[in-house]
Amino acid sequence: MAEIIEGDFRFTFPDIWVNKLDDSTFYREKMKLVSNQKKAVEAVFNPGNSLCFLEVKDYRTDLAGLKTDLKDRLPKEVAQKWQNSISALILGGRTEIVGVQFDESEILTPNIPMQYYLFLESPPTTPGGAATAIKLRTQNELSSKIENLGLKLNSYLKPFKCPVFVCSRQYPAPNQPFTVTLI
Repeated sequence: MAEIIEGDFRFTFPDIWVNKLDDSTFYREKMKLVSNQKKAVEAVFNPGNSLCFLEVKDYRTDLAGLKTDLKDRLPKEVAQKWQNSISALILGGRTEIVGVQFDESEILTPNIPMQYYLFLESPPTTPGGAATAIKLRTQNELSSKIENLGLKLNSYLKPFKCPVFVCSRQYPAPNQPFTVTLI
């Protein structure tokens, strides 16, 4: 069983290979130098015969930031991190530095399915309208914007045959290959 910690969350992966790509020495020391790339996804993992990406966004205390980011910044950032991660996997696999359990030919082949999980935690809702929670009307609007984010991301990555699943602790993705706990 593999685990990674990202912010206040523990992601547990049952008996699969996981690489915290964004924190790897290879990414920090090599990829950022040669390509001026800012960030990669939080983790890359392999549940069987697929290549999966995990990006984590925690907006539990930042409703205003979430609303702003959903409009334009977040879709582009998520797609860019995927592109940066693919580059790192290919180059890291070629130099045998990343510890990738694929060689570059397997990553480039259309036979290996890819999936992208955007774990997006938004502010909680409560019927009483507590100060830290958001009102139900706002939650419905937010849910619609998050759904639109998923559609937009899927349209960005569709040519690359990489479906995107927007998920959270409350709403896991179908057949999600990891569990999440708040720490």
